[in-house]
Amino acid sequence: LGALDDFHDDGVLAALPCAPLGHDLRHAADRVRTWVRRTMMAALHDQPDLAGLLEQRYLEPAATHDQVMRSTFLSRATYFRRIRTARELVAAAADRGGAPL
Repeated sequence: LGALDDFHDDGVLAALPCAPLGHDLRHAADRVRTWVRRTMMAALHDQPDLAGLLEQRYLEPAATHDQVMRSTFLSRATYFRRIRTARELVAAAADRGGAPL
């Protein structure tokens, strides 16, 4: 799930195995970001609350767990349980799709 954890780091994303070869750093990272978004939406299409949590925490720049927890009014335990569930669903979808996260 490194692509989620490092969603805003071009260097890390471009170095992932799912990044296209032969492209500049920015382009390769953008392609990985597009793949992450598509995989996330496919995995969580029927669970918009979970998709929203992942989007707020990982896809928006500089969001922290505490900020997202406060903005969603979730208890700490509920927040982390939902984040874990969402990440597991996305990882399973990525595995089925053949590209690592």
